[in-house]
Amino acid sequence: SSLQKETAVNLECDPDRLKDSKKPKKAAQQGLKQLREWTVKFLDTLTASDNVDQLPRELRAVTHYIRQLALEYDLDAAPGCSVTGCIGGFFMLRFICPAVMVPSSFGILPNSFSPSAHVQRNLTLLAKVLQKMANDETFDQEGEPYLAPINDLLLSKRVQLKRFLLRLADDPYIYHVPGRVAFGDLRLTSAQISSSPEAVILSLIDRKDLLLHRMVHRISDMLMTMSHDEIHDASIS
Repeated sequence: SSLQKETAVNLECDPDRLKDSKKPKKAAQQGLKQLREWTVKFLDTLTASDNVDQLPRELRAVTHYIRQLALEYDLDAAPGCSVTGCIGGFFMLRFICPAVMVPSSFGILPNSFSPSAHVQRNLTLLAKVLQKMANDETFDQEGEPYLAPINDLLLSKRVQLKRFLLRLADDPYIYHVPGRVAFGDLRLTSAQISSSPEAVILSLIDRKDLLLHRMVHRISDMLMTMSHDEIHDASIS
Protein backbone atom coordinates (compact mmCIF):
# COMPACT_ATOMS: atom_id res chain seq x y z
CA SER A 1 0.00 0.00 0.00
CA SER A 2 2.99 2.32 0.41
CA LEU A 3 3.49 2.31 -3.34
CA GLN A 4 -0.16 3.14 -3.87
CA LYS A 5 0.11 6.18 -1.61
CA GLU A 6 3.67 7.30 -2.31
CA THR A 7 3.78 10.19 -4.76
CA ALA A 8 7.55 10.61 -4.48
CA VAL A 9 8.10 7.19 -6.10
CA ASN A 10 8.38 7.39 -9.87
CA LEU A 11 8.64 4.09 -11.74
CA GLU A 12 8.25 5.66 -15.18
CA CYS A 13 10.96 4.35 -17.50
CA ASP A 14 9.52 5.18 -20.91
CA PRO A 15 11.57 8.06 -22.38
CA ASP A 16 8.63 9.07 -24.57
CA ARG A 17 6.57 9.76 -21.44
CA LEU A 18 9.42 11.74 -19.89
CA LYS A 19 9.98 14.25 -22.68
CA ASP A 20 9.11 17.12 -20.36
CA SER A 21 11.99 16.14 -18.10
CA LYS A 22 15.29 18.00 -18.50
CA LYS A 23 17.11 14.70 -18.97
CA PRO A 24 14.62 12.08 -20.22
CA LYS A 25 17.15 9.26 -20.53
CA LYS A 26 18.50 9.79 -17.03
CA ALA A 27 14.98 10.04 -15.63
CA ALA A 28 14.09 6.78 -17.42
CA GLN A 29 17.11 5.05 -15.92
CA GLN A 30 16.13 6.23 -12.45
CA GLY A 31 12.57 5.03 -13.01
CA LEU A 32 13.83 1.66 -14.17
CA LYS A 33 16.01 1.34 -11.08
CA GLN A 34 13.04 2.05 -8.81
CA LEU A 35 10.84 -0.34 -10.79
CA ARG A 36 13.40 -3.10 -10.26
CA GLU A 37 13.53 -2.37 -6.52
CA TRP A 38 9.75 -2.41 -6.13
CA THR A 39 9.43 -5.58 -8.21
CA VAL A 40 11.92 -7.39 -5.98
CA LYS A 41 10.22 -6.05 -2.84
CA PHE A 42 6.77 -7.14 -4.02
CA LEU A 43 7.90 -10.53 -5.29
CA ASP A 44 9.82 -11.35 -2.11
CA THR A 45 6.74 -10.49 -0.06
CA LEU A 46 4.40 -12.50 -2.30
CA THR A 47 6.57 -15.63 -2.33
CA ALA A 48 7.37 -15.61 1.40
CA SER A 49 7.19 -19.15 2.73
CA ASP A 50 4.18 -18.57 5.00
CA ASN A 51 2.05 -16.64 2.49
CA VAL A 52 1.08 -19.57 0.30
CA ASP A 53 -0.35 -21.42 3.31
CA GLN A 54 -2.74 -18.53 3.93
CA LEU A 55 -4.36 -18.84 0.50
CA PRO A 56 -7.79 -20.55 0.24
CA ARG A 57 -7.67 -24.29 -0.45
CA GLU A 58 -10.25 -23.82 -3.18
CA LEU A 59 -7.91 -21.47 -5.05
CA ARG A 60 -5.01 -23.86 -4.63
CA ALA A 61 -7.18 -26.70 -5.92
CA VAL A 62 -7.84 -24.76 -9.14
CA THR A 63 -4.12 -24.16 -9.66
CA HIS A 64 -3.50 -27.86 -9.00
CA TYR A 65 -6.03 -28.74 -11.69
CA ILE A 66 -4.36 -26.33 -14.12
CA ARG A 67 -0.98 -27.89 -13.38
CA GLN A 68 -2.30 -31.41 -13.96
CA LEU A 69 -3.77 -30.42 -17.33
CA ALA A 70 -0.60 -28.58 -18.34
CA LEU A 71 1.44 -31.67 -17.50
CA GLU A 72 -0.99 -33.87 -19.41
CA TYR A 73 -0.50 -31.76 -22.54
CA ASP A 74 3.24 -31.54 -21.85
CA LEU A 75 3.22 -27.77 -22.16
CA ASP A 76 6.81 -27.49 -20.96
CA ALA A 77 7.78 -28.98 -24.32
CA ALA A 78 5.54 -26.63 -26.33
CA PRO A 79 7.13 -23.47 -27.78
CA GLY A 80 6.33 -20.42 -25.70
CA CYS A 81 4.50 -22.44 -23.04
CA SER A 82 5.25 -23.84 -19.61
CA VAL A 83 3.43 -25.47 -16.74
CA THR A 84 4.25 -22.67 -14.31
CA GLY A 85 3.37 -20.12 -16.99
CA CYS A 86 -0.18 -21.50 -17.03
CA ILE A 87 -0.44 -21.45 -13.25
CA GLY A 88 1.03 -17.97 -13.03
CA GLY A 89 -1.11 -16.74 -15.89
CA PHE A 90 -4.21 -17.70 -13.94
CA PHE A 91 -3.15 -16.68 -10.44
CA MET A 92 -1.43 -13.40 -11.27
CA LEU A 93 -3.75 -12.26 -14.06
CA ARG A 94 -6.97 -13.01 -12.18
CA PHE A 95 -6.01 -12.07 -8.63
CA ILE A 96 -2.67 -10.40 -7.94
CA CYS A 97 -2.30 -7.92 -10.81
CA PRO A 98 -5.90 -6.66 -10.60
CA ALA A 99 -5.39 -6.06 -6.86
CA VAL A 100 -2.20 -4.14 -7.61
CA MET A 101 -3.88 -1.96 -10.22
CA VAL A 102 -7.22 -1.40 -8.47
CA PRO A 103 -6.55 -1.91 -4.75
CA SER A 104 -9.83 -0.30 -3.68
CA SER A 105 -11.78 -3.07 -5.44
CA PHE A 106 -10.09 -5.72 -3.33
CA GLY A 107 -10.39 -4.14 0.10
CA ILE A 108 -6.72 -3.16 0.24
CA LEU A 109 -7.60 0.53 0.32
CA PRO A 110 -10.93 2.29 0.96
CA ASN A 111 -13.42 2.52 -1.90
CA SER A 112 -12.97 6.27 -1.76
CA PHE A 113 -9.33 5.93 -2.77
CA SER A 114 -8.76 7.44 -6.20
CA PRO A 115 -5.13 7.24 -7.36
CA SER A 116 -3.60 10.09 -9.30
CA ALA A 117 -2.46 9.45 -12.86
CA HIS A 118 1.10 9.30 -11.53
CA VAL A 119 0.32 6.63 -8.94
CA GLN A 120 -1.84 4.67 -11.38
CA ARG A 121 1.02 4.59 -13.86
CA ASN A 122 3.33 3.26 -11.15
CA LEU A 123 0.87 0.47 -10.37
CA THR A 124 0.42 -0.34 -14.05
CA LEU A 125 4.16 -0.67 -14.63
CA LEU A 126 4.57 -2.93 -11.61
CA ALA A 127 1.65 -5.09 -12.75
CA LYS A 128 3.14 -5.35 -16.26
CA VAL A 129 6.44 -6.66 -14.91
CA LEU A 130 4.79 -9.09 -12.49
CA GLN A 131 2.49 -10.46 -15.17
CA LYS A 132 5.32 -10.90 -17.66
CA MET A 133 7.31 -12.76 -15.03
CA ALA A 134 4.33 -14.97 -14.17
CA ASN A 135 3.81 -15.78 -17.84
CA ASP A 136 7.41 -17.04 -17.92
CA GLU A 137 8.18 -14.50 -20.63
CA THR A 138 10.46 -11.50 -21.20
CA PHE A 139 9.95 -8.10 -22.81
CA ASP A 140 10.97 -7.72 -26.45
CA GLN A 141 12.25 -4.76 -28.41
CA GLU A 142 9.08 -4.44 -30.47
CA GLY A 143 6.32 -4.14 -27.89
CA GLU A 144 7.78 -2.19 -24.97
CA PRO A 145 11.53 -1.79 -25.52
CA TYR A 146 11.90 0.52 -22.53
CA LEU A 147 11.13 -2.48 -20.27
CA ALA A 148 13.57 -4.85 -22.01
CA PRO A 149 16.47 -3.84 -19.68
CA ILE A 150 14.57 -5.43 -16.81
CA ASN A 151 14.67 -8.86 -18.46
CA ASP A 152 17.73 -9.86 -16.48
CA LEU A 153 15.69 -9.41 -13.30
CA LEU A 154 12.87 -11.52 -14.70
CA LEU A 155 15.33 -14.30 -15.48
CA SER A 156 17.12 -14.09 -12.14
CA LYS A 157 13.83 -14.32 -10.22
CA ARG A 158 12.32 -17.03 -12.42
CA VAL A 159 13.26 -19.95 -10.17
CA GLN A 160 11.94 -18.16 -7.08
CA LEU A 161 8.55 -17.57 -8.69
CA LYS A 162 8.37 -21.06 -10.20
CA ARG A 163 8.92 -22.64 -6.79
CA PHE A 164 6.15 -20.52 -5.32
CA LEU A 165 3.71 -21.40 -8.11
CA LEU A 166 4.41 -25.12 -7.86
CA ARG A 167 3.95 -24.97 -4.11
CA LEU A 168 0.73 -23.04 -4.65
CA ALA A 169 -0.57 -25.92 -6.79
CA ASP A 170 0.44 -28.51 -4.21
CA ASP A 171 -1.85 -30.03 -1.55
CA PRO A 172 0.10 -29.80 1.72
CA TYR A 173 -2.10 -32.42 3.42
CA ILE A 174 -1.48 -35.17 0.89
CA TYR A 175 1.84 -36.08 2.46
CA HIS A 176 0.29 -36.78 5.88
CA VAL A 177 -2.40 -39.24 4.76
CA PRO A 178 -1.35 -42.33 2.75
CA GLY A 179 -3.42 -42.82 -0.39
CA ARG A 180 -5.01 -39.40 -0.17
CA VAL A 181 -5.97 -37.78 -3.48
CA ALA A 182 -4.83 -34.17 -3.86
CA PHE A 183 -7.68 -31.85 -2.85
CA GLY A 184 -9.99 -34.85 -2.83
CA ASP A 185 -11.95 -33.28 0.02
CA LEU A 186 -13.09 -30.54 -2.36
CA ARG A 187 -14.40 -32.85 -5.07
CA LEU A 188 -18.13 -32.85 -5.73
CA THR A 189 -20.17 -36.01 -5.29
CA SER A 190 -22.36 -37.29 -8.12
CA ALA A 191 -25.41 -35.91 -6.33
CA GLN A 192 -23.83 -32.49 -6.01
CA ILE A 193 -22.85 -32.45 -9.68
CA SER A 194 -26.35 -33.38 -10.80
CA SER A 195 -27.87 -30.61 -8.67
CA SER A 196 -25.37 -27.89 -9.57
CA PRO A 197 -25.81 -26.14 -12.95
CA GLU A 198 -22.39 -24.60 -12.59
CA ALA A 199 -20.77 -27.97 -12.07
CA VAL A 200 -22.59 -29.42 -15.08
CA ILE A 201 -21.32 -26.58 -17.26
CA LEU A 202 -17.78 -27.04 -15.98
CA SER A 203 -17.94 -30.78 -16.65
CA LEU A 204 -18.71 -30.06 -20.30
CA ILE A 205 -15.74 -27.77 -20.87
CA ASP A 206 -13.13 -29.22 -23.21
CA ARG A 207 -9.80 -29.50 -21.45
CA LYS A 208 -8.13 -27.87 -24.43
CA ASP A 209 -9.79 -24.66 -23.27
CA LEU A 210 -6.78 -24.43 -20.98
CA LEU A 211 -4.83 -23.27 -24.02
CA LEU A 212 -7.32 -20.43 -24.51
CA HIS A 213 -6.25 -19.01 -21.17
CA ARG A 214 -2.68 -19.02 -22.46
CA MET A 215 -3.77 -16.84 -25.37
CA VAL A 216 -5.60 -14.44 -23.05
CA HIS A 217 -2.68 -13.85 -20.76
CA ARG A 218 -0.38 -13.34 -23.76
CA ILE A 219 -2.27 -10.12 -24.47
CA SER A 220 -2.84 -9.28 -20.81
CA ASP A 221 -0.46 -6.30 -20.96
CA MET A 222 -2.62 -4.72 -23.63
CA LEU A 223 -5.88 -5.53 -21.84
CA MET A 224 -4.65 -4.00 -18.58
CA THR A 225 -4.06 -0.64 -20.26
CA MET A 226 -7.19 -0.54 -22.43
CA SER A 227 -10.26 1.33 -21.32
CA HIS A 228 -13.71 -0.29 -21.26
CA ASP A 229 -14.70 1.59 -24.43
CA GLU A 230 -11.55 0.51 -26.27
CA ILE A 231 -12.19 -3.15 -25.39
CA HIS A 232 -15.80 -2.80 -26.55
CA ASP A 233 -14.74 -1.21 -29.86
CA ALA A 234 -12.17 -3.94 -30.44
CA SER A 235 -14.74 -6.67 -29.79
CA ILE A 236 -17.15 -5.39 -32.44
CA SER A 237 -14.60 -4.40 -35.09
